[in-house]
Amino acid sequence: MNWPDAQTNKILQTCRQSMKANSRLLILETVIKDNNNEPGRYEIVLLLLTSFDGGRARTEQEYADMLADAGLKLNRVIHTPSYLSIIEAVLA
Repeated sequence: MNWPDAQTNKILQTCRQSMKANSRLLILETVIKDNNNEPGRYEIVLLLLTSFDGGRARTEQEYADMLADAGLKLNRVIHTPSYLSIIEAVLA
């Protein structure tokens, strides 16, 4: 979620309030890998920094922490051939 942290938390809390016990929240975002980033991942970070007020790409751990702050749990991350990954979250 390429919005600033406070706005992202508010969005995630709203999603969490709408979820049922077996719900899954799917987020399509850029996930910066800790090692061996594919070509283009850093370019998207620059685009986010220059296009959105405080927007940025995050690492998997940053997404896990952000989801936890909203009462959600990172279930898994599915990396795709594109610059986007699928982040799956469930109720904590």
